[in-house]
Amino acid sequence: MFMFDGTWAIEFDERERLYRARLGALFRNALAPGQYPYPFWHSAKKWNDYQSANAVVFWIKPESGAIMVGQFTNDGRKDARLKSLPVARPPFDRQWMWTDADGTIQPQPDLFRGLFTADNPYLVKTRAELSRFLAADRQRPRNVVAIADRRLERPRELGQAHRRAMLVEEGNRS
Repeated sequence: MFMFDGTWAIEFDERERLYRARLGALFRNALAPGQYPYPFWHSAKKWNDYQSANAVVFWIKPESGAIMVGQFTNDGRKDARLKSLPVARPPFDRQWMWTDADGTIQPQPDLFRGLFTADNPYLVKTRAELSRFLAADRQRPRNVVAIADRRLERPRELGQAHRRAMLVEEGNRS
């Protein structure tokens, strides 16, 4: 749901005893409603929080390199590389799932929409890279939890609160 501007920084947070990786980002606010994982625009505040985000932050354990928490935020930094005008949030009719005009059940987020169309001049390379990535991903340990919540202030506490969820998730993927 975010695009990245190429800026990044990694620093150690003494208070949290974690590394903080910040990636400059911009919310993709012009996607079709069915491309978002759920209609979070039911809340004007939530939609505006996403639109005002300028970074995705990962909190990383120094011992293992595992990502404890992921979040989006507006940290006040300005960067002219990525710009988008605010988009009015789609209307919300209290339906969390719906059928579009073509009869397709929504939401149906698709990270790769457009990448695998016949007019992509890099289609062969894209397919090969995706296959390579998926093969490598199957080899990775399944112990990462990512939470998208810009209000997160104490990532260590949230990470500890979700430790049980991580263990359950890890067990379900084994």
